[in-house]
Amino acid sequence: MTAREAYSLYVERAVAGANEADGPFSSLSRDKLAARGRISSVRGTRELAPRGCLPSTGVPPPLVASHVARHRLAQPLLSQGCMITRFVMVSGIGLLFLSASPASAAPAAIKCGATITGAAILTADLVCPSGHGLVIVGSSAVLDCAGHRITGGDRTGQYGIYVRDGAGAVVRNCVAERFEVGIRVRGMQSGILKKNVAQDNLRYGIEVTQGSTAIRIQKNQVLDNGDEGIHLSGPDDVDAAHEILNNTVGGNALEGIYVLRSHGNLIAGNTVRDHGAAGIYVKDSDRNRLDANILINDPIHLVYGSTQNVLTDNTIVGQQIRFKEASDNQVHRMTVRTEGGRPSVAYEFMSSARNVIADSQVTAPSDYDIRATASSTGNVFSRFSVTSTLDCSVDPSSSVRVSNGSGAALACGK
Repeated sequence: MTAREAYSLYVERAVAGANEADGPFSSLSRDKLAARGRISSVRGTRELAPRGCLPSTGVPPPLVASHVARHRLAQPLLSQGCMITRFVMVSGIGLLFLSASPASAAPAAIKCGATITGAAILTADLVCPSGHGLVIVGSSAVLDCAGHRITGGDRTGQYGIYVRDGAGAVVRNCVAERFEVGIRVRGMQSGILKKNVAQDNLRYGIEVTQGSTAIRIQKNQVLDNGDEGIHLSGPDDVDAAHEILNNTVGGNALEGIYVLRSHGNLIAGNTVRDHGAAGIYVKDSDRNRLDANILINDPIHLVYGSTQNVLTDNTIVGQQIRFKEASDNQVHRMTVRTEGGRPSVAYEFMSSARNVIADSQVTAPSDYDIRATASSTGNVFSRFSVTSTLDCSVDPSSSVRVSNGSGAALACGK
């Protein structure tokens, strides 16, 4: 029996007052029916609905006929884009009443300034001369740019991807360029920025600020921005607990990674190089961990109240580590390697006390292995390795204790 014959039979019996045997699927969606696996092959679907749920006339068919066994209802096979609104049985023929599902419509193209609240995939590049590129709002929103570019108009107050006010947002595979900030996150609890490129922006490549916590910034490229590569600030009242992992950060005008009054973060496995001021700059920030980062031509600075930070297995090539008004920090297995005549000083202390450097080494800086000034007292180097004679400069207000790999004390300054 064809679908049209089944429909005619149904109409005739309905008119005659025949009893309709409502099946167990009345008012159920296609997905629920499919999950139960109770409908066998559909007949007449191609005839009535050659394009998803719509026939050639553009009008959704009222029903599709399906042969249904009375006691054994099997795997469904339904046309895409349809919603089942009713199921009835007529003489062993199952009649499925269908309507077009909203999901069957082609998704609208994403335009500049759009607000993303669910899952979205960018299908083309965007050029946005003014306003924000895209805004991600709420909880669990996901933007996948699939490698497409979002290009701004070099305007202040313009953000390429603005992630705000929610939890669990994900931004991946995007290129954000020529905005004030490439990707900005504010007021977001947990979230992931992964495999993005933030480049050639006026100020920051990536900024995480204003109460955001537990943001993972992973495997991004943050390049050639006009101020800082990655900027973390706040919150003041709780640990931020951000994770900055395995990123490539290079060529930004001032700092590569800047941590400002932001506590309890993990910065690990990043390659940071060729910045104007510092590779990693930690200011007034506590309890951060810096692990296994490689810095090339870039120093690490711990400054202005930063305390209880722990640095492990980091390597600096052609630059130094500096402590300025930063006390009670720990450094383990640090390597400072000279290249191109730099650094002139490998480990420098200015108004900084009680820092501990353990199992670390330096290779022949041009001037000093260690320099301490301005009341930098109680700094300790244990099991410290140098390529030749230890060279120290310690002013009368400061003190440094150094031991070699065997535990023997080495003279350093007074």
